[in-house]
Amino acid sequence: MKSHCYTQGKFLGYYFGLETFLATHPLCVPGNCFINGETQSLWIWDAINRKWVDSNRLDPPFQGLVENPQTFDPKPKPGIKAAYLYFAPKSGTVTFEHLQNADGENGISVTVSGCSIVILHWDGDYWSTEVIPMENNIEELKTKYEHDISELEETTDKLTPIKIPVKSYGDDGEVIFENLQALERLLVDAKIAQKEVVVASGSEMTPASLSYDDYFTSFVLSFFGADKRQHEITFSVEPDGFKIAKQEAFAHSEFIKAKAFSDTADYPEI
Repeated sequence: MKSHCYTQGKFLGYYFGLETFLATHPLCVPGNCFINGETQSLWIWDAINRKWVDSNRLDPPFQGLVENPQTFDPKPKPGIKAAYLYFAPKSGTVTFEHLQNADGENGISVTVSGCSIVILHWDGDYWSTEVIPMENNIEELKTKYEHDISELEETTDKLTPIKIPVKSYGDDGEVIFENLQALERLLVDAKIAQKEVVVASGSEMTPASLSYDDYFTSFVLSFFGADKRQHEITFSVEPDGFKIAKQEAFAHSEFIKAKAFSDTADYPEI
């Protein structure tokens, strides 16, 4: 068999982002690679151009992962380059039954020592292989991946605003809330988590501003409601529960004249 195999490189682990990886591995060896959690792909050291490249953007282009070497039959097109990856879980010989070697014979075999990545290169005429040993085990990679996903979910949660549900608006501008005790918890959570607040009435949501005293005993919620009024509602924490201490509602023109806020220029006039 005349396909050739390079084994000088090695798998360097899992890192979230190229900068994080380079902080640990500033030097590179041909055949080195790592999994980049930011792009969800394998990155490989390009020894010719002296740079790290995303396997999803390789030349030849990365076509996909091999699940079963015995049934893998890609049928590549002559003259068109392609590349595939296979993760070998343990030591042994891996045979790709349907790949033709340079002699036109089916069956290309590679021997791996421990958990390894096998890269299959189709240069347009024949196949070649590259084996990259993995120093990290699969469970370690899975743990790091799940950690990054967890951090991403936490970041997404922080960016999700607190939704304040409004039951209805009165003709006199009074705002009626679904549940005052639940509302207290939402307002406290918004300030502790430093989240944005939106007021929801049915399917309509409006940004709101929230201010409070140092002891979390008084909150002021300001928003432009679905009734086309500017509302300013003061809540207070009393010995007998959370209550609305004061409600004010302004038509837009009245609100501008009062100059209660400086950021109402974009509100539509009624």
